[in-house]
Amino acid sequence: MTPRFLANIRASSPDDRIAARMKDAGLACILDSDRLQVFAGGIEMCPLENDAGVILGMLHPHPLRNAGPPDTRTILVTKGRCLTASHWGNYVALWSDGAEVRALRAPFGDQDVFYSAHRGGVVIASDLALLEAALQARFTCAWTHVAAHLAGRGLRGADTCLAGVRELLGGECLVARPDGLGTETLWSPWDFTQPERVLTIEENAHRLRELADTCIAARAAPFEHVLIMLSGGLDSSILAASAAKSGARLSALTFTTGDPSGDERRYAETVSAHLGIPLVSANLALNAVDISRSAAAHLPRPIARAFAQAIRACKRETASGIGADAVFDGGGGDNLFCSLQSAAPLADRLRTRGIGPSVWRTALDIAELAESNVLTVAAHGIARAWFRPPDYRWQPDFRFLSDDVERTASALATHRWLKAPRGALPGRAAHVALMIAVENLIETWPGPLPELAPLMAQPLIEHCLGIPSWEWVHAGHNRWAARQAFAERLPRMITVRRSKGTPDSFSAALYETRRSTLSEFLLDGVLVRESILDRAALEYTLRDTTPVKGHDHLRILALADVEAWARGF
Repeated sequence: MTPRFLANIRASSPDDRIAARMKDAGLACILDSDRLQVFAGGIEMCPLENDAGVILGMLHPHPLRNAGPPDTRTILVTKGRCLTASHWGNYVALWSDGAEVRALRAPFGDQDVFYSAHRGGVVIASDLALLEAALQARFTCAWTHVAAHLAGRGLRGADTCLAGVRELLGGECLVARPDGLGTETLWSPWDFTQPERVLTIEENAHRLRELADTCIAARAAPFEHVLIMLSGGLDSSILAASAAKSGARLSALTFTTGDPSGDERRYAETVSAHLGIPLVSANLALNAVDISRSAAAHLPRPIARAFAQAIRACKRETASGIGADAVFDGGGGDNLFCSLQSAAPLADRLRTRGIGPSVWRTALDIAELAESNVLTVAAHGIARAWFRPPDYRWQPDFRFLSDDVERTASALATHRWLKAPRGALPGRAAHVALMIAVENLIETWPGPLPELAPLMAQPLIEHCLGIPSWEWVHAGHNRWAARQAFAERLPRMITVRRSKGTPDSFSAALYETRRSTLSEFLLDGVLVRESILDRAALEYTLRDTTPVKGHDHLRILALADVEAWARGF
């Protein structure tokens, strides 16, 4: 059963209609106090004392903090900060101290939390369908935010792409007071970019491995049989190695695209044989993708990719065939393990250590990784260290967007973590920006099969953010601390691997075979009607029938998914 919940934070009298609708949806009332009413089904529950509130979902003690079970009084006194400091997991905590009602979402928790104003209060739900059922409402597109979403390359704020629907973001606490509604930040990645104790390279690698083992074992524990998405790349192999250490029953799945660039079976077979995990190989099918349907149709943002339908169909068919009850993938691993190809780590080392032999070593490492000239890297590093603010410059994408969007939407494409605090280092800012991109990878997908990205665990994220940026690059390799951490657990051909398979050939084939459908779908669609797309630019590109080159076809496929999503509202 898919975990679901709904909370009604009341400003006045109880709303019996919401209670009746939740009963019809199969949810039981688990808390009913003066201002807070909570309904839930298929989800773990930890009630707080004296009906003060409830914690929904999985809550684990932080492996580095020696935390005991959550204490109601401490939660009330600290206003929830004890949870983000001493625990981690996939939880939503709701409680009231009389004057205020609070809702806290776990940092990088993959349980969605959406909310909407209602009768002077607010209704919070695990999914859009439940929110609509409770309010008897049908939400419509907020076109300005749709445009900002496209221009900002998925930058995620509290405002969604639906009018009247907001999202409680990870590490944020929603606070309902008699005088209004607000949010407080209880967790930020910036809090962990300057660790209290500086560890050696070996200590960082050792702790990374221990935390990966602990966190992945905790995520695997509720399941009988886990299917690991195993490409044979570094991230999925680390996930598989830690999952194998947990003792969970595992199988692995690797898929091919029909092109050598998307065929990583040799690497996946090596890892599965090394770890003793049975491996299934499957082909992605073009006919599994329906251009007119969005894989994000159940979400208030169009965040899916065109090939997501084919991958999801492959996962679910394989899981059903072998009896797996969960799917794990290494999503976000590149970001977590600071896969940068820039001079930012050199800038950090210059500002931290000054000019010396170690700085030259880092410049050589980056030059080899980027296949660039060391003097060019050094010049960029010096400029980045002392002649630019440390903030990461998130580049907008205005391809195929109208001039109106370029003038107005970019102002909305912001994020709460992009502004670096005083004294921050450029490489740290780049690593935080990588974690911003992860937020769109950990959505909740409907259905009985949980699809999780266990590397996105708060303790592991906090540790990786504290590793100096230059320790992630060495001798032409990125993600070096992670490679070192699992050097004894994985075959050497994996830990030294620099190549990376991609689904680009599948996307190219999808574009070429559906070009006429894409033209009909987009050129007279709602995004053109709402003056979001530049119809002339789009038509010019779609008329080109030569084999695809560059990345414009990926952008057009992404626009088609947004079009399909928008037509659903």
